[in-house]
Amino acid sequence: MSARAVEAPTHHALPIAGERRRTATAEPVINPFDGSTVATIGVGTQADLDDAIAAAVKAFEEFKTWPRYKRKELLLGIVARLRERRDAFVDLMIAESGKPRIYSGIEVDRAIATFTLAAEESTRFGGEVLPLDLSAATTGYTSIVQRFPIGV
Repeated sequence: MSARAVEAPTHHALPIAGERRRTATAEPVINPFDGSTVATIGVGTQADLDDAIAAAVKAFEEFKTWPRYKRKELLLGIVARLRERRDAFVDLMIAESGKPRIYSGIEVDRAIATFTLAAEESTRFGGEVLPLDLSAATTGYTSIVQRFPIGV
């Protein structure tokens, strides 16, 4: 009988401002079924949190100017990646949560459906025109409502 090599758990650094930041401390992600360590994740500090918020605010300033078609392309790219890696996400969810395969698959499919719907809605939201002639004082007035991103 040969011994199998045991792989060290993967460490996941914090994703902040487009980079992976290593932290001084980490927490294990434990498989609830067998107690094994699936991975470790970095534990952020207050400074990490402040940096992440600042990066999100900065990214939003650019993102809010994107045209609808570009937002849709981004969301559909996420859908494509989720579909390509569906089995890997299902396996990871099983390892991290102990959730049965069928329910893990449903969770991934729900994420795919959510991002697909968001992509569709990103080009559908345009606005509306509302008549305001509800009284004599507002006869001839019309309101134009436009939806746009307001913040992080």
